[in-house]
Amino acid sequence: MKKAIARVIAVSLGMSVLAAETPAGRVELFNGRDLSNWYVFLKGRGRSDPRGVFTVSNGVLRVSGSELGCITTEKEWRDYRLTVEYRFTGGAPDAPGKKAPDSGILYHSHGADGAWHGIWMKSFEYNLIVGKTADLIVVVSDGGKTKPDYLATAEVDNPRTRRWTPGGQTLSLKNGGRVNSREDRPDWRNAADETITPPERPRGEWNTAVLECRGDTSAHILNGVTLLRLTGLSPTEGRIQIQSEGYGCEFRRITLEPIDFGQGACGATAENGITAHRGDSMRLPQNSLRAFSSANRIGADWIETDVHLTKDGQLVISHNATTGEYAAQDKRIKDCTYAE
Repeated sequence: MKKAIARVIAVSLGMSVLAAETPAGRVELFNGRDLSNWYVFLKGRGRSDPRGVFTVSNGVLRVSGSELGCITTEKEWRDYRLTVEYRFTGGAPDAPGKKAPDSGILYHSHGADGAWHGIWMKSFEYNLIVGKTADLIVVVSDGGKTKPDYLATAEVDNPRTRRWTPGGQTLSLKNGGRVNSREDRPDWRNAADETITPPERPRGEWNTAVLECRGDTSAHILNGVTLLRLTGLSPTEGRIQIQSEGYGCEFRRITLEPIDFGQGACGATAENGITAHRGDSMRLPQNSLRAFSSANRIGADWIETDVHLTKDGQLVISHNATTGEYAAQDKRIKDCTYAE
C-alpha cells in the first residue's frame, strides 16, 4: 500500500516513478559502441531518429545538430560526478539556428519528453556554448504549472548581470531564469563567429566538463576550473540529457562516478578538521599552487591532491590519469616521461 501511495504522489507531482540510483562505482554511460543506456528524442519526431542526428563511430558519439532534441538516460541518477569530454565540429547546414556553437548537459530531468517547447524535459542545464560555457539555465517553459517546481540558489555579483560571485548577493530562481558563470563576458553576442572564453578551449579541441551533484548542491567545472556553484536545488535527482542544438559536436566520454560527501572546496570532518579538496578548487584551478596557497590562507587544516607516476618514476600532480584536460595531446601519464 505504501508503495502504491508513493507512486500516486510521484505521478501527481509530474515526477517519474523510477527510483534514482547513486553510482556504486564507475559507470560508462557512453560505451563507445552504441546508445545503450539512452533513448533519442527529437522535436516533431519523438523517439525516432531517421536522419541519424545521433550516431556512434570509432568510439565517438557524433551529434549533427541538424534537428533539435537530445539523448536521455534510461535511468535516473543522484549524488554523482559526471565527466563529459566534448568538442564542437562545425555547423549543420540545415540546422535550425546560425548562432554560437551550442549544446548542453541537462540534469535532474523530470516530466514528459519534450515538455520544454516540444524538445527537452524539465531540467537544470549545464550550458555548453562557445563563450558562455557552464552557465546555468533552468529549463522550464510553463511557469511551474506542472510539478515538480525547479528551484535553485546562487551567489552573484548583482541580480541584473547574475555572474556567479562567491560571497556575493543571494539570487533565488524558481521555474525559470539563469545564472552566468564567474567568467561571464559582457561583450558576448551569441554570434556564429563567437570567440572562446577561457578556460574553454578553441573549437575542434576537446574540453572536459565536470558536473558534481551532492544532495541539493551542484558544481559546474570546466577544464579543471570551477565556474559555478548552486545550492538549494530541487529536485535533487533525475535523468540526464545531452542536447542537439543546431551545431555539430562530438562526445568521447560520458562517465558517472560516486561522489564523496566529504569532498568539496572545503569539506569539514568532525575529527580531522577542514580538508581543502584539490586546494581551494571552488575559486581557483584545482591542484594548482594558487589553489593550495589560497586553501592555506583561508584556514584549511589539510589539502587533498592527486598524484601519478610518470614512466621514469617522477610524481606529477593531476586528478586525471591522462593529460587531455590540461594539454593539447591526450596521453596517459604513466606512459610519458617527466620531460614529455
